[in-house]
This record gives sequence, C-alpha cells and structure tokens, in this order.
Amino acid sequence: MAENEKRKLDIPWVTLLPIVAALAGVVAQYKPLVSVRPAVPSEKSVALAADQDVDARLWQDPLGVVQKERAALEADLQVKKVAPDRVQRHTISALADRIRKSVFQTDEGHVLVLAVMLDSGPYLEQAESRLRARQAVLAGLSESGYVPVDGEHIGFTVQEPWPLVVDSGPFPDASDAKASPTPAGGSLLFAWEQCAAVGDFRPSAAQAIPEVGAEVIERIIVLWLPAASFNSNPLGNFAELLMKLADNKPHDRSEFHVKLIGPANSTGLATMLREITDWDDKNPRRDQALNGVSIFSARATASEKELRDEAAINPAPGVGPPLDKSIEDLINGGVPGNGLQFYRTVLADDSLLGSLIDELELRQVHVAPWHDGKQWNNGDHVAVLTEWDNTYGRALARTFEHEATTRQAPENVHHQIDFFRYMHGIDGRLPGDAPKETKQDDAPKTAATHAPGEASEGLNQADYLRRLAHRLKEEETRRQNAGGSPLRAIGLLGNDIYDKLMILRALRPEFPGAIFFTNNYDAHFELRDEWDDSHNLVIASPFTGTFLLTNGNRIAPFRDSNQTSSYAGTLFAMGKLGDIADITNIANIVRQPHIFEVGRNGAHELIRPISSPNRTSMLKPNPVPSIGFGAWLMGRRVFGYVVLAAGALFFMAGWIILSVVDRRRPGGGGWRDRLKRGSASTPFWLLFGIPVILVLVIAIANAGDAALEPLVFASGISVWPSEMLRLLALLLAIHFLFKARLDLRENEETLTKRYRLAELSADESFWKKIEIGLRRWHKAHGEWLESNARFTAKEAWHAYLLRNQFWPRAIRIGALSIVYGAFSFCVLRLFPEAIAPARGTTAAFADHWIRLAAVSGLVVLMFYVVDAIRLNTNFIRIVTGGVTRWQPKLAVAGGRIPPLKKQELARYYDIKFVEERTEVIAPLIWYPLIVLALIVLARSAYFDNWSWPLSLVLIFTINALWAFGASILLRRAAEQLRRAAIRSLEFLRVKSYNSPERRQMFEELIAEIRGLKRGAFAPLSEQPFVRAVILPSGGLGLLAVAQRLLNIF
Repeated sequence: MAENEKRKLDIPWVTLLPIVAALAGVVAQYKPLVSVRPAVPSEKSVALAADQDVDARLWQDPLGVVQKERAALEADLQVKKVAPDRVQRHTISALADRIRKSVFQTDEGHVLVLAVMLDSGPYLEQAESRLRARQAVLAGLSESGYVPVDGEHIGFTVQEPWPLVVDSGPFPDASDAKASPTPAGGSLLFAWEQCAAVGDFRPSAAQAIPEVGAEVIERIIVLWLPAASFNSNPLGNFAELLMKLADNKPHDRSEFHVKLIGPANSTGLATMLREITDWDDKNPRRDQALNGVSIFSARATASEKELRDEAAINPAPGVGPPLDKSIEDLINGGVPGNGLQFYRTVLADDSLLGSLIDELELRQVHVAPWHDGKQWNNGDHVAVLTEWDNTYGRALARTFEHEATTRQAPENVHHQIDFFRYMHGIDGRLPGDAPKETKQDDAPKTAATHAPGEASEGLNQADYLRRLAHRLKEEETRRQNAGGSPLRAIGLLGNDIYDKLMILRALRPEFPGAIFFTNNYDAHFELRDEWDDSHNLVIASPFTGTFLLTNGNRIAPFRDSNQTSSYAGTLFAMGKLGDIADITNIANIVRQPHIFEVGRNGAHELIRPISSPNRTSMLKPNPVPSIGFGAWLMGRRVFGYVVLAAGALFFMAGWIILSVVDRRRPGGGGWRDRLKRGSASTPFWLLFGIPVILVLVIAIANAGDAALEPLVFASGISVWPSEMLRLLALLLAIHFLFKARLDLRENEETLTKRYRLAELSADESFWKKIEIGLRRWHKAHGEWLESNARFTAKEAWHAYLLRNQFWPRAIRIGALSIVYGAFSFCVLRLFPEAIAPARGTTAAFADHWIRLAAVSGLVVLMFYVVDAIRLNTNFIRIVTGGVTRWQPKLAVAGGRIPPLKKQELARYYDIKFVEERTEVIAPLIWYPLIVLALIVLARSAYFDNWSWPLSLVLIFTINALWAFGASILLRRAAEQLRRAAIRSLEFLRVKSYNSPERRQMFEELIAEIRGLKRGAFAPLSEQPFVRAVILPSGGLGLLAVAQRLLNIF
C-alpha cells in the first residue's frame, strides 16, 4: 500500500540552500581592518635644519621617538659626525629662544606653553598610554582651534643637570648659591611641538582663554614631559623648568602663559600633595614662576582619603591642615600669593567604585550587608583582585572595602569580600622581548626545547592565575558547605588591560555564573577576539570613548577612558567648556560614572537609576543615547506603521482561515468549523501570538525601573529576548494543549463511527464518570488481565473513554504536577541557584514569573502528553490480551469476509485500530519537546549571560526522559501487539492448510501487518521521539546501523 511505503526524509534543499548562503554571507561579512600598505625598510631620513627635526607622526609616542633620536645623536657624537648647531638646537636655551620667536611671530604676541606629564615607563602599556595621551591632547587642541605646525616632526630638549630640586623639605632661597640644593647628575629629556591657530580653526576674541582676558592665544608650545623626572618634587622641578624657559627671570614671564595637564597618575598627585604641605615662602623665585600657572589633573583618580593617607596629611589629630579642606584647596593655597590654580577634571575612585557596588545590587548581588525588609543579612560572596606592587592598586582595594562598609548596618552583619592580589604584568613580557608572532622553526622540537605555555618558573605568572582559580573554587565550596552563598561577583580593579584579560581567561570558565566587573573603559574589551573572555563584563568608568559635551564630530571615539579624560581636560584647560574659574563648568565634566556591559556589538552603556538607595551624589548624570529595538520601535512614526501592518496581517490571516475548505466536514464545513480549525493551527497562534508577545515585553521593558535593562536582541546583554522566547513557549504550551485535545477528540469520533464502537453514556453522573476514570485498569477490570480473558472491543473502548475524559485527566495531571513541582523545588535547593542576569527589581520580577509560567506550562503539557501516551499504552496492552469480537461488516476488513470470518480478523482489527489511534498519539511527543527546546534556547548565552546550574540540567533532563520513556513504552506495546497478531494469524494459516484461498489471505494479512509503518508501528528511525533527538545532530546514519544490529524495541 502506498500509505505504508517507507517515508523519505524530504529536505527542501531548494529553499534551504539560499537561506544558508545568505546566512553565510552575513557571518562572513566581517573582515579585519588589515592594511595593504607594503612594509617600508628602515632607512635613515634626511637631517632637517628646523627645530622640530625628529620624524614623528601625530599618532606616535613622543617620548619613545625622541629617546631613540637622542641615542642616535649621542652615537654620532662619539664618532664626531654631528654639526654643533644640531646639538645646540636641543638645549633648554634654544627652546627658550624658540618661545620668544613664537611671541614675535604672532600678531598679538601671546603664546601658551602647555605642558603635559606622561607616564615615562618602558613597558608596552606605558608606551601605549603616552601615544594615546598625545592623540587626546592634540585632538582637544584641534577642537579648540589649534593644529600642529608640523604634523610629521617633533622637537626635543635636553636639560642637564636634572633634577634641580632633590629633596621635599623647605626650599632654600635660590638667590643664595651656597644654599641652593645640589642637583643630581641626571638629565631631563622631553619632546615638544608647536600648534597654531590657522585657517577655519582660528579662534575669535570671543573664544579667548578666559584668564587671559580678551587676549587670543595664537601659538601653543606643547611640552611632553616624562613624569618620572618630576616625581620627587613635581612643583619645584616644574618651577625650575619654567625659570629656565624664561631665562631665569620668573618675575618676567609675561611673554607666555603656562598650563599643566598632570600629574600623570595618582602617585604623582599624592607626591604633589605631600610637596605642597611642606611648601613655604623661603623661595619666592619658585613662587613667582608658578604664579598664574593652572594645573589640570585629568588622570589621577585616587580618592581624597587615599591621597591624604599617601601624602601623610593629618596622620594625627591636630596635625596638618584641617580635614574640611579639599585637595584643590590644599594645592591652591599651598603656594604663597594664591597664584597657582589646581583643577581636578576626572571622577575619583570612591565614586566610581561606589557606583559599581550599586550596579551589582541592581543585579541582585549585595556587596555590603543588606536589609530585606525583615532583617539584616551578610553581603554576598564577592572576590576582588587588585595589583599589590603599586600604590594605586593597593588603594583601589582599600577604597572598595571602604565603600562596602559605609552602610548603616548592625555590627553582627558584615560584607564577605575576599581580596586577592597579583603583580602587575602577569605575562612577564619585558621591553625588547620578541613578539608573540615569532616564526617557528620547521625542525621537530624535542621535549626539552619545547617549553609549555604555562610553566611554574620564569617571568610569566600565568600559573599563578590557575592556582588562584583553584583557591577561589575551594573557598566557594567551603562557604557553600557552611550554608553560605556561592561566589556571586569577581572584580578586577587596576589599570593594565592585558592583566585583566588574562585573569578573565583564567577565571571565566571556572565561574560561569559570576558577574565580572572592572574599572575604566578600554576599547580592547570590545574586540571580537576577546568576546569569549570579556562578554558581559560590567565596567564603571569616568568617561566613555566619546566626550558628548562638545560638537566634536570630527573626532573618532577614543581607545579608553583615560584618553577621553585627557581630551576633556584639554578642552577645559583651553576654555572650550566655559570659564574654568566657574565651578559649575567643572561639574559638567566630573559627572556620575558611566556603566557599561560588554556585548557582542561592543560596550553598551547602561541607564543608571535616578537615585541610589545607598548613597547620595551631587554629580550630574550622564546622557545615555537610546539604541536597540525598543528605541527603534518608539521612533518617529515607526510605531504607527507597525500597528497598521499588524492590522493588515490580522485581516489577511482571517481571510485565509475562513476560505479554507475541510473535506471532512459536510459541505466543506461552516464558518464556525473553519474558524475553530483555523484557530487550532500552529501558524495561526504564531501569527497572532508573536506580535502580542512583542508588544507585551516592550511594555514591561518600559515600566518602572525595567528600563534599566536594555532592550536589544543580538548583543548578548538583555534578558528581554529570553523572556520573549519563554512567553512564546508558554503560548505554544497552551496552544498544544488545545490542539492535542481537539485532535484526540476528532480521532475518537472518527474511530468510534468507523469501528462502530460505543460512545460514553450521557446518563452516567459527572462524579461517577470521574470516579471510574480515576480507577486503575487492574482494579476496575482485573479479569481482563487474565490469560484466558475474553471481552469485546466496545467494552475496552468504553473503559478507555472513561479514563480519557477531561476531568479525570486533569486530576491526574494536577497531582503529578504538584509532586513534580515538589521534586524540582528540592533539587533547586540542593544546588546553588543561579542569579538571573536581569538588571533592576522590575526586570528580575518579570523574569522570575515569566520563567515560572513557562516552566509550569511545560510541566502541564508534558504530563498531558505522557498521560495520553500512557493511557494508550495501557489500552494496547489490554487489547493485546483478549479482544476477540469486533462489530461485523467493518469497512476495514478490505473485502476479506468471506473467505475469512470476522472472529479470524479480530487481530487484524486490533492492529488497524491501534495504527489509526497512535498515528495521532505518537506525534504528541513533539509538543513538550518543542516547548522544552524554546525554554532551553531562552537560556542561551547568545541573549545574555545565562548559566546552567546542575539543578536545571537535572530537571530539564528528567523532563525530556519522562516524555521519551512514555513514547518508548508506547512503541514497545505496539510491537508486542504486532507480534501477538502475527502469531495468531500464523496459527490460523497453519490450520487452513486445506484451503489455499484462506491460506493466501492469511499470508497477505501477515505481510501487511509486518509492513505497517504508521503511528506506533513506524520504524525506529521514523519515530517522533527519535527524530526529535537525532535529526538536529545528523545521526540518522548511525541510527540505521544500530537498528539493524540491535532490535531492542
């Protein structure tokens, strides 16, 4: 028969191949930005006679370039290949002459000396910070109306001896040569370059620097100073440098104005603060040199408390200046005459780390002790890793702990922060080391020469991270065994981006459910190659890659927050942001921290709550641009068009549904029948359900503080796509319940009429039907289970219908769901519960109840399907035992009466009946598996940082196994019925040896039964429960072999 032919796996290649090709194009469209510029051999350039005579483009490290040039110059000096004027142009007096010439070359005669202190260390990250700082400062000058005079060359100056101030004690009078400090025998090497207001960038009088008055600065001399050369006494040595540039006439520095962007880091600021507390009026020449100097601290982020402690201010009560003075007041008032002005243009670490603690609390991680409305609780288990080999790293740990202990909590509760320290530069790479991409020797390497990537000796400290991860895991286990919480969050506080990435690479696999957080934005976190390690990293930063308070559209986003801070400090120093003496203008720069979460498309800035429940802030909030699907949907005129499109789609779907003709209904079915069948179709539910879910989730995502959770789809930082899938799973669970009941009822009616079976009597009471329906088969019909049992098909079908009623099934499903719910609750309590990556109480509340509703719908649907399959399994087993009589003249006899008798066709009727019934029952296994697949997909890391605790894996596995087990038992019962029918027919065939016609008829029946491939009689490879597992994995070939070798079912 054609309907029993083996089904083929029809794959619509014509449709799939274009889709696969399109998806491959989307995936393959990302191309790294690799330059095709050919390599240029390192050749010595032509010597220039200009003051700026060193080849250096604007994106190069200024100190690194001039250090190489000075080394080359000294090498030439040793062989006497240098003209005297080439050495002379790099002296401090030559630079002073250059400044005076710049004054004469300007129309108004005003020049600004802008000194920038740079980190002068030799390591890679320090060289990177220098070139970033140079780009940021020059970009700020460009935005202020100044461009470099020579964009391909830079000058340098050497001052010997240096430093000129060697102690931090009281300064003697410089006019007394005997009292002057003895300078060290070193030298100061710094780079410089000129900038001028030219072309369209030329500033007007209205754009003049405020403290200069109506004067317009036309030339700027930018000094790139190595911070290490000023660390001992930054203000004293800077004053000495200014005196050198003014030809030792500090009182006559009217030829140029001075601004300083520095210190380079928090250690330099602490040194400056320590120096200013010991400053006195014994050196008026230095006081005069610093008169009118403005200092803009754009990179020193240590908190005031840490700066005071480091500078040893107020070590004892009554010692030092009063505590009510700020850092700005201490420095401004430290130099006599109040001629020095200090401005801090970057957010301090205490505010930054406090915002991180608040951010973790939004994500249900309580760093500090917290109150749940009834009692105080200890803080969650949090680990913080900081550098211990520098002052700043140690200060970060103390500041974080201080911010976590400022809450008004009783003494019996405390935080649970574990602090771990590491040494800066974990990879052990030193200046001059060969790059990682070294060419490998083709010769085979022996075990002795091939060192492992992670060794327990040498400079590389990566093995320390492995031991640290093991230590953290042991500590987490110990706390959990004692009834504590697992490790909820891990903080990486420091400045070295490369160290942070190595720590993430070591700890992320061990703690997939923990929230990783850090300070300071860096574009390296956004690289695609780092996504596996940096995904969902929470970042608190004083600045983003873009400074939004100007119209600097000509400038691309910067690489890190320090670079943006240098840019903002330069704009502020140049008066681009208003009068620098106005404190409100500083408040425009020093704002509340930016909070990022690293997504698949880069670092996504998150909206901060208007106020924090744990701390108050006078800082202005930062504007956060609206992006993502929600912003698009709420865009201008978009929502209206979406509503119109949804209305048109609804009309078209209704038109199609009412136009469908059902041949099973008289006259093709009335409009009520067509509407009923159409509303039971899966496309109908998807067509109307998905827009409703979309609108519902968008409404929830914009309610209350739910807006704190971003509404984006493909970035991997939003729970809302997961909630949409869970609501879709709930919708399909309800739909499948309705559809399964409708299909089963129609199949029952069809079989009842076709096989002339008895329907349920309407005379029986409601409670009587429920009582009978809940009784077990072996108790209600124990005699049917005996070996010689004999009963009719009507009796068996009637008993089945009683148990297939709605209320008996609902009671069975409800009882099983309650028991399974209790089991799941216990399992969830046995293992640590994973925190949902939702942000804010509303998002977490919505996630909890949507997840609970979806899982509840899955459980009810699963037990409905299991109950339907199990009931049919029992019915098949009852039929296998003793149905001997079916109604005469059944259409399914196929014209075999005569020569066969209807009693001889009983087994054939059994098989055909079960085949038609299970053809509807067997596919039900797809329903809970589809819903389960959606719930599992909703927890994919593609949408957010979802983790898989062992409890969920166990519960979902049992869900799937339960459904699979019921389907396996159904097929086994059907195969037992098939074997019993074949044995019975074979026996009758033997008895008909003297009737060839009857014998041939029995052989046809046996062959037809053996060849049945529908319903529960389908081959193993075509069973719905097997296809649900094998098809996604492409294992049909292995299954076919297994089916040949092991005929298990």
